[in-house]
Amino acid sequence: MQEGQVPGIHYRIEGELVPVLHTWLDGTMPLFFEHHIVLWKDPGLDIGVRAMKGALKRMVAGMPVFLTEARGPGEIAFSRDGVGHVFPLHLHPGYPVLVREHQFLAASGNCDYTFTRVKGVSNML
Repeated sequence: MQEGQVPGIHYRIEGELVPVLHTWLDGTMPLFFEHHIVLWKDPGLDIGVRAMKGALKRMVAGMPVFLTEARGPGEIAFSRDGVGHVFPLHLHPGYPVLVREHQFLAASGNCDYTFTRVKGVSNML
């Protein structure tokens, strides 16, 4: 079991085969994620929509145009439908990370989530 904390968010990762990400928000930092990965949430947690930049390009690329955002004090848990690993990445401001399509789980509200389209044959590789 891994535990950690970032400003406004405490998290715990449990499980091996299909891991679960439990998060506790203190109300100072929102958390955004894809809507279909939520297992459960506290009733008092506010859920909203986070619009992403470049909506037309995102639609053409098959990426989400909107992500779901949780705000306020409360607890929320996430998991995927299949096996895999969940691990935390504590990024410094301005440092990017590349994530394979549809493998993003959740991020704090101060992160930017965008994409780069790879053209041609290199896209298949």
